[in-house]
Amino acid sequence: METGYIVGIGVSGLLAVAGGLLLVLGLWRKSFAGGSDGSKFVPLLDVDEDGGFVEDASVGSRKPTSRAMVVAGAIILAVGLIGVGVCLALVLGAEGAVEPSEPSLSQPPLSQPLDRSAILVASDGTARAEIFIEEPSPPFVRLAAEEFQRHVEKMSGVVLPIVTGNSSAEVRVCIGESECTRALGLSSDNLEGGFHLQVTNETIVLMGDDSPWKRQGWMLENAITQRLSQWNKTIPKKAWEEWYAALPAGKRWGLPFSNVYKRYSKSFKVWQFDNRGSFLAVSHALRSMGCEWYMPGEIGMIVPDMRGRPLSFSGKEKDVIKPDCRLRSWGSNLNPYSQARPPVPGQANLGWDNFIWNLRLGLHHPADLVSVSGQAHGLNLVTSMLRHPNPHQLPELFYLKPGVGFMKGRRWVSSLEPERPGKQCLHMNRSLTPTTLEDEFVSFSQHYFDYFDVPTVGAMPSDGYVYACAGIECKGMARFEDAYLRYKDTFPWADNATIKLGYMSNYVWQFVDRVARRLYETHPTKNVLGGTYNRYRLPPTNIPGGKFSPNMIPLVTGHRWRMYPGSSYDKTWYKTRDDLAKMQPEGRENLNIFYTYLRHYCPASKNTAMDITRWRGRFMGDLTEVSRGQRRNASTVFDAEIGPMHFTMWTNARWLLDATQDYEKVAGKYFKDFWGPAENQMREFTEYHELTWAQFSLKGNAGADQAVVNKTYALWNAVFQACPKGSVYAARGSYWNDYLYSRTFSPPEPIE
Repeated sequence: METGYIVGIGVSGLLAVAGGLLLVLGLWRKSFAGGSDGSKFVPLLDVDEDGGFVEDASVGSRKPTSRAMVVAGAIILAVGLIGVGVCLALVLGAEGAVEPSEPSLSQPPLSQPLDRSAILVASDGTARAEIFIEEPSPPFVRLAAEEFQRHVEKMSGVVLPIVTGNSSAEVRVCIGESECTRALGLSSDNLEGGFHLQVTNETIVLMGDDSPWKRQGWMLENAITQRLSQWNKTIPKKAWEEWYAALPAGKRWGLPFSNVYKRYSKSFKVWQFDNRGSFLAVSHALRSMGCEWYMPGEIGMIVPDMRGRPLSFSGKEKDVIKPDCRLRSWGSNLNPYSQARPPVPGQANLGWDNFIWNLRLGLHHPADLVSVSGQAHGLNLVTSMLRHPNPHQLPELFYLKPGVGFMKGRRWVSSLEPERPGKQCLHMNRSLTPTTLEDEFVSFSQHYFDYFDVPTVGAMPSDGYVYACAGIECKGMARFEDAYLRYKDTFPWADNATIKLGYMSNYVWQFVDRVARRLYETHPTKNVLGGTYNRYRLPPTNIPGGKFSPNMIPLVTGHRWRMYPGSSYDKTWYKTRDDLAKMQPEGRENLNIFYTYLRHYCPASKNTAMDITRWRGRFMGDLTEVSRGQRRNASTVFDAEIGPMHFTMWTNARWLLDATQDYEKVAGKYFKDFWGPAENQMREFTEYHELTWAQFSLKGNAGADQAVVNKTYALWNAVFQACPKGSVYAARGSYWNDYLYSRTFSPPEPIE
């Protein structure tokens, strides 16, 4: 019922009541105050000149006044009754076209003409729709249906039934591919990670590609039960035996996919790599109805209260929505899949909270785009052979020099140099050894592609690779002194600190490019990942023709917490990506991947949004590593380090889906909806802290800016004081408050 109709009924009703009272009063006076016509007369009192009371005989002769009151009352009563009737008729006639009383993100404000295409799903405590899915359906379709059902209940108090057969409801919400979508001629093909959102008179379609991850090879087929080793844990003997049996004769390569089991949920029977287009469609639909999820758990949800009011959904008759980036993955320590458990009402369930938050934000790692393991440090899969429980004799290809040095674990040990990490020899001369590391890695990659049918192989050296082989064959190829002038001339924008982070670039990138060119000859549809990392962050200057092999995909790493505006690191990040993109062959300029790090509570929401917007259409996506500081291994704990990171994490996920959003508008809604009475204070704190975080984070060290530290705490205290005690806003603020006052630096006393 619209506000105008309610006001009309109220005014008309009041007129009818007033007219009725006037009519009754006129009839009474006509009947009992007659005087001259012989009726009973009750004289009124007047006041004489001396202040005494006298009878006013003239009053009894006012018979025409009574008649006028009767006529006027009858007219007003009739007008009022007619008004009530007209308004009621308009309400009943417009009931089928009622819109929500609050506009959602994708709907026009109520001041604009009504959208008559809105479909009512619940009203007056009654379900007007049913959720339809086909049986059997992929697990993510069932999860998507339950998600829509759960939120409609939260908004309206109404539970929409989930049906798999014939439906008698006024409206069907069809989720996932089914006879409903096939009848409309819709297909999940060629959606590129997107989804259909279609609205007709009686049907809402929310459908995407929900096909499961196609696994090939015994390790992937049995990955659910594989709990293989990580780092220095003991590797099951059976896993090694089965892996070696699958290898070419005489090869002893490392175990791939050793931690892929973490990416599987036994409770929900889903992989991180399964397609989940229909769930993405449901999240989009719920967001358009006013829902949002800024943090995991109930504390992070925004759900409009529509109880007692009609709940409807609006959309285009036909629409296909595709994400800007298909690769949207958090390589975090949250382990949301392996720890996921079904929700239990009234019980804390951190595993569920983290898992469903990932899904609601649209995170996805498509297995057909990038391999599910080994994106970074892929050389480990060859060099890790020396971490076998019973290492075989060290092959010549790992010598620093003939007869000198060997590899222990991930580290080289040399009789001539102190122990240093990652000293693989990338450029051994074939005259010194019949097989080089390049030869060995090419052989491994060919088998890797053939056996597992994966799309990519990572060719980066091991983690911690900061010192090159000291053998004579590599001398001069990876020394800072030799690289400085070469890079200084090529990259005039690079300062000394940048060159120190890139002086091994030619040494590493030349190796990766040679591997890629050899694999392009045998497996032209597969790709090789080469990354910027450690001492090889700069683009190379020695690639033939200045262009990478056609199958090369640069993996550009960067640390969000260092990318504050004006920093040299921020400039390096932009320049490196620009120059690497120019080295891509024609037609592949947009084929690169970001690998960014979010450290602790790194406040970089605006920087993240602007960065992704700048690169829209020029990269495949982001493999974001979320560091949890001292809580790295607390996989299900949503602690004070993740709480303050939520807005940056949320922004990262949302912009990878849609990089065209207006940051100021979206951030304004966040501050208003999520912080309520502390909206303005939180905006001021966030904007200041993102600009000065580097100076603040160094507190306690020589580089700390005490003025920045003091102002940061002052702004935060204003936020926390604006949050009413016991409110959800205070609960949200407690994450920031606990973290800020638990740092090693001694801040002012925390506020109560």
